[in-house]
Amino acid sequence: GRNESLEKTGRKFNKHPGKKRKEHEDEVTILSEKKETSRINEEEIKCLKLKIEECKAEIKEVKDKQKHFCGQLKEQVECPVCMEVPRGGPVYVCPNGHFVCKKCKTGSCPTCRVGMGTGKSLLAVTVVENI
Repeated sequence: GRNESLEKTGRKFNKHPGKKRKEHEDEVTILSEKKETSRINEEEIKCLKLKIEECKAEIKEVKDKQKHFCGQLKEQVECPVCMEVPRGGPVYVCPNGHFVCKKCKTGSCPTCRVGMGTGKSLLAVTVVENI
């Protein structure tokens, strides 16, 4: 009686042992794939964060260069009399290429003392309008 009961229970429990094992193997495979996917995502995130930091550094470098460049342009078009950068044209230029703003223009160049003439710099006006 008792052995028969155990046999029945055992048979019932072990009726499809291959099926249960296959289900467990499938679960392990799925979990392994999820873990691998998670690891890949973490690596991608780290890589993207590194790229973002590199881009931020590049942007800062470009901004610094632009600021330096604008500073140099301002120095070049600054009027040597009033020490201001003209707000617009005309920007007068002597035959030697020195600039002077319209309110400070006289008969001679304040930098080299040659006659100013009527020369105007279109390039200086373009610079002034864009800095």
